[in-house]
Amino acid sequence: MRLFLIRHAESYSNTQGRVMSSTDLDLTEKGRAQAVCTGKALFSWMHGRPFSAVFCSTLLRTRRTAEGILAAWEGTSPPVCALDCLREMDLGRMEGLTWEERAERYPDMGTDRRLSILCAPGGECCEDVERRCAAFSERLSVLPADSCALAVSHGITLRVLVNLLLGQPRTDVDFLNWPENAAVTELEWLPGKRARLFSLFDDRHLRAAGLSSPDYAEWGLFSEKDYLTLLPPEVFSR
Repeated sequence: MRLFLIRHAESYSNTQGRVMSSTDLDLTEKGRAQAVCTGKALFSWMHGRPFSAVFCSTLLRTRRTAEGILAAWEGTSPPVCALDCLREMDLGRMEGLTWEERAERYPDMGTDRRLSILCAPGGECCEDVERRCAAFSERLSVLPADSCALAVSHGITLRVLVNLLLGQPRTDVDFLNWPENAAVTELEWLPGKRARLFSLFDDRHLRAAGLSSPDYAEWGLFSEKDYLTLLPPEVFSR
Protein backbone atom coordinates (compact mmCIF):
# COMPACT_ATOMS: atom_id res chain seq x y z
CA MET A 1 0.00 0.00 0.00
CA ARG A 2 1.17 3.49 -0.84
CA LEU A 3 0.34 5.86 1.99
CA PHE A 4 0.55 9.67 1.93
CA LEU A 5 0.49 11.41 5.31
CA ILE A 6 -0.13 15.16 5.31
CA ARG A 7 -0.12 17.68 8.12
CA HIS A 8 -3.08 20.04 7.90
CA ALA A 9 -2.42 23.35 6.15
CA GLU A 10 -2.06 26.58 8.11
CA SER A 11 -5.09 27.19 10.32
CA TYR A 12 -6.04 29.90 12.76
CA SER A 13 -4.76 27.56 15.46
CA ASN A 14 -1.27 28.22 14.06
CA THR A 15 -1.55 32.02 14.11
CA GLN A 16 -2.68 32.66 17.69
CA GLY A 17 0.66 32.29 19.46
CA ARG A 18 -1.05 29.80 21.76
CA VAL A 19 -1.03 26.08 22.46
CA MET A 20 -3.81 24.61 20.32
CA SER A 21 -4.70 20.93 20.02
CA SER A 22 -8.41 20.22 20.45
CA THR A 23 -9.58 23.76 19.62
CA ASP A 24 -11.43 23.44 16.31
CA LEU A 25 -10.46 26.28 13.95
CA ASP A 26 -10.62 26.61 10.17
CA LEU A 27 -7.81 27.18 7.67
CA THR A 28 -6.45 30.64 6.98
CA GLU A 29 -6.45 32.01 3.45
CA LYS A 30 -2.82 30.94 3.17
CA GLY A 31 -3.76 27.50 4.47
CA ARG A 32 -6.39 27.07 1.77
CA ALA A 33 -3.77 27.97 -0.84
CA GLN A 34 -1.34 25.47 0.73
CA ALA A 35 -3.94 22.69 0.51
CA VAL A 36 -4.61 23.37 -3.18
CA CYS A 37 -0.87 23.58 -3.88
CA THR A 38 -0.33 20.23 -2.16
CA GLY A 39 -3.12 18.64 -4.16
CA LYS A 40 -1.64 19.80 -7.45
CA ALA A 41 1.80 18.53 -6.42
CA LEU A 42 0.43 15.13 -5.39
CA PHE A 43 -1.60 14.82 -8.59
CA SER A 44 1.58 15.42 -10.58
CA TRP A 45 3.77 13.09 -8.50
CA MET A 46 1.13 10.33 -8.70
CA HIS A 47 0.42 10.89 -12.41
CA GLY A 48 -3.25 11.31 -11.61
CA ARG A 49 -3.64 7.96 -9.85
CA PRO A 50 -6.76 8.18 -7.67
CA PHE A 51 -6.80 7.47 -3.96
CA SER A 52 -8.53 4.30 -2.77
CA ALA A 53 -9.28 5.83 0.63
CA VAL A 54 -8.99 9.27 2.21
CA PHE A 55 -8.89 9.90 5.96
CA CYS A 56 -8.71 12.95 8.18
CA SER A 57 -9.18 13.70 11.85
CA THR A 58 -12.50 14.92 13.21
CA LEU A 59 -11.15 18.48 13.42
CA LEU A 60 -12.14 20.99 10.74
CA ARG A 61 -8.63 22.01 9.70
CA THR A 62 -7.81 18.50 8.51
CA ARG A 63 -11.06 18.08 6.57
CA ARG A 64 -10.61 21.43 4.84
CA THR A 65 -7.05 20.42 3.94
CA ALA A 66 -8.19 17.08 2.53
CA GLU A 67 -10.90 18.79 0.49
CA GLY A 68 -8.42 21.31 -0.91
CA ILE A 69 -6.03 18.52 -1.87
CA LEU A 70 -8.72 16.42 -3.54
CA ALA A 71 -9.88 19.34 -5.69
CA ALA A 72 -6.98 18.46 -8.03
CA TRP A 73 -8.79 15.18 -8.87
CA GLU A 74 -11.97 17.07 -9.89
CA GLY A 75 -14.44 14.99 -7.90
CA THR A 76 -13.16 11.51 -8.72
CA SER A 77 -11.92 10.73 -5.20
CA PRO A 78 -13.66 8.67 -2.50
CA PRO A 79 -15.46 10.48 0.33
CA VAL A 80 -13.32 11.76 3.19
CA CYS A 81 -13.58 9.54 6.28
CA ALA A 82 -13.11 11.43 9.56
CA LEU A 83 -11.52 9.37 12.34
CA ASP A 84 -11.15 10.30 15.99
CA CYS A 85 -7.90 8.32 16.17
CA LEU A 86 -6.24 10.89 13.88
CA ARG A 87 -7.00 13.84 16.17
CA GLU A 88 -4.20 15.89 17.63
CA MET A 89 -2.83 14.95 21.04
CA ASP A 90 -5.10 16.39 23.74
CA LEU A 91 -2.88 18.84 25.61
CA GLY A 92 -5.33 19.24 28.48
CA ARG A 93 -4.79 22.24 30.75
CA MET A 94 -2.08 23.60 28.46
CA GLU A 95 -4.73 24.27 25.79
CA GLY A 96 -5.10 27.97 25.04
CA LEU A 97 -2.02 29.10 26.95
CA THR A 98 0.52 31.28 25.20
CA TRP A 99 3.78 29.48 24.61
CA GLU A 100 5.35 31.71 27.26
CA GLU A 101 2.64 30.77 29.78
CA ARG A 102 3.08 27.09 28.94
CA ALA A 103 6.83 27.32 29.56
CA GLU A 104 6.26 29.11 32.87
CA ARG A 105 3.50 26.89 34.26
CA TYR A 106 4.56 23.55 32.80
CA PRO A 107 8.32 23.78 32.14
CA ASP A 108 8.71 19.98 31.91
CA MET A 109 5.90 19.50 29.37
CA GLY A 110 8.00 19.61 26.19
CA THR A 111 6.26 18.63 22.95
CA ASP A 112 9.49 18.35 20.97
CA ARG A 113 12.56 16.80 22.65
CA ARG A 114 10.47 15.23 25.45
CA LEU A 115 7.46 14.05 23.45
CA SER A 116 8.09 10.35 24.12
CA ILE A 117 7.58 10.85 27.87
CA LEU A 118 5.01 13.64 27.69
CA CYS A 119 1.84 13.31 29.76
CA ALA A 120 -0.17 16.49 29.31
CA PRO A 121 -1.86 17.67 32.53
CA GLY A 122 -5.52 16.75 32.19
CA GLY A 123 -4.89 15.47 28.66
CA GLU A 124 -3.20 12.60 26.85
CA CYS A 125 0.17 10.91 27.14
CA CYS A 126 2.35 9.98 24.20
CA GLU A 127 1.37 6.35 24.81
CA ASP A 128 -2.28 7.29 24.29
CA VAL A 129 -1.50 8.86 20.92
CA GLU A 130 0.55 5.82 19.97
CA ARG A 131 -2.40 3.55 20.75
CA ARG A 132 -4.63 5.69 18.54
CA CYS A 133 -2.05 5.51 15.75
CA ALA A 134 -1.94 1.72 16.10
CA ALA A 135 -5.73 1.71 15.77
CA PHE A 136 -5.40 3.69 12.55
CA SER A 137 -2.92 1.15 11.19
CA GLU A 138 -5.52 -1.55 11.92
CA ARG A 139 -7.99 0.48 9.88
CA LEU A 140 -5.52 0.54 7.00
CA SER A 141 -4.92 -3.20 7.21
CA VAL A 142 -8.33 -4.01 5.68
CA LEU A 143 -7.51 -2.11 2.47
CA PRO A 144 -6.14 -4.05 -0.54
CA ALA A 145 -2.36 -4.27 -0.79
CA ASP A 146 -2.34 -2.25 -4.02
CA SER A 147 -4.31 0.62 -2.48
CA CYS A 148 -3.21 4.23 -2.38
CA ALA A 149 -4.41 6.07 0.73
CA LEU A 150 -4.28 9.65 1.97
CA ALA A 151 -4.45 10.69 5.63
CA VAL A 152 -4.47 14.28 6.91
CA SER A 153 -3.65 14.72 10.57
CA HIS A 154 -1.73 16.93 13.00
CA GLY A 155 1.86 17.68 13.99
CA ILE A 156 2.26 15.57 17.12
CA THR A 157 0.03 12.75 15.92
CA LEU A 158 1.91 12.49 12.62
CA ARG A 159 5.27 12.38 14.36
CA VAL A 160 4.04 9.49 16.52
CA LEU A 161 2.36 7.75 13.58
CA VAL A 162 5.40 7.95 11.29
CA ASN A 163 7.67 6.64 14.04
CA LEU A 164 5.24 3.79 14.76
CA LEU A 165 4.85 2.72 11.12
CA LEU A 166 8.61 2.75 10.66
CA GLY A 167 8.97 0.38 13.61
CA GLN A 168 11.24 2.69 15.59
CA PRO A 169 11.49 2.83 19.40
CA ARG A 170 9.13 5.36 20.97
CA THR A 171 12.08 7.46 22.16
CA ASP A 172 13.13 8.10 18.55
CA VAL A 173 10.13 10.41 18.13
CA ASP A 174 12.10 12.94 20.17
CA PHE A 175 14.43 13.38 17.18
CA LEU A 176 11.66 13.86 14.64
CA ASN A 177 11.28 17.54 13.79
CA TRP A 178 7.89 19.19 13.42
CA PRO A 179 6.35 18.81 9.96
CA GLU A 180 5.66 22.03 8.10
CA ASN A 181 1.98 22.75 7.46
CA ALA A 182 0.84 20.76 4.39
CA ALA A 183 4.14 18.82 4.26
CA VAL A 184 4.01 15.35 2.66
CA THR A 185 5.31 12.02 3.93
CA GLU A 186 5.19 9.07 1.54
CA LEU A 187 5.39 5.47 2.76
CA GLU A 188 5.00 1.97 1.46
CA TRP A 189 3.20 -0.04 4.13
CA LEU A 190 1.73 -3.51 4.52
CA PRO A 191 0.10 -5.04 7.62
CA GLY A 192 2.58 -6.61 10.00
CA LYS A 193 5.59 -5.14 8.19
CA ARG A 194 7.81 -2.18 8.85
CA ALA A 195 7.04 0.64 6.44
CA ARG A 196 9.47 1.77 3.79
CA LEU A 197 10.00 5.52 3.69
CA PHE A 198 10.19 7.49 0.42
CA SER A 199 9.90 11.04 1.70
CA LEU A 200 9.62 12.65 5.12
CA PHE A 201 7.80 15.94 5.75
CA ASP A 202 8.48 17.09 2.19
CA ASP A 203 7.65 20.78 1.71
CA ARG A 204 9.40 21.52 -1.58
CA HIS A 205 6.10 22.25 -3.34
CA LEU A 206 5.31 24.92 -0.75
CA ARG A 207 8.74 26.51 -1.02
CA ALA A 208 8.50 26.59 -4.82
CA ALA A 209 5.12 28.33 -4.60
CA GLY A 210 6.19 30.80 -1.91
CA LEU A 211 3.72 29.25 0.56
CA SER A 212 6.05 27.88 3.22
CA SER A 213 6.24 29.35 6.72
CA PRO A 214 8.99 32.00 6.82
CA ASP A 215 9.81 31.15 10.45
CA TYR A 216 9.68 27.35 10.06
CA ALA A 217 13.36 26.97 11.00
CA GLU A 218 12.57 28.63 14.35
CA TRP A 219 9.56 26.55 15.41
CA GLY A 220 9.94 23.42 13.29
CA LEU A 221 13.58 22.38 13.51
CA PHE A 222 14.86 21.50 16.95
CA SER A 223 16.59 18.10 16.82
CA GLU A 224 20.34 17.94 17.08
CA LYS A 225 20.24 14.48 15.46
CA ASP A 226 19.11 13.61 11.93
CA TYR A 227 16.15 11.27 12.40
CA LEU A 228 16.82 9.58 9.05
CA THR A 229 20.18 8.31 10.34
CA LEU A 230 18.29 6.28 12.95
CA LEU A 231 16.54 4.21 10.28
CA PRO A 232 17.99 0.93 8.95
CA PRO A 233 18.97 0.93 5.24
CA GLU A 234 16.03 -1.27 4.24
CA VAL A 235 13.64 1.38 5.56
CA PHE A 236 15.27 4.44 4.04
CA SER A 237 18.24 4.66 1.71
CA ARG A 238 19.73 8.05 0.96
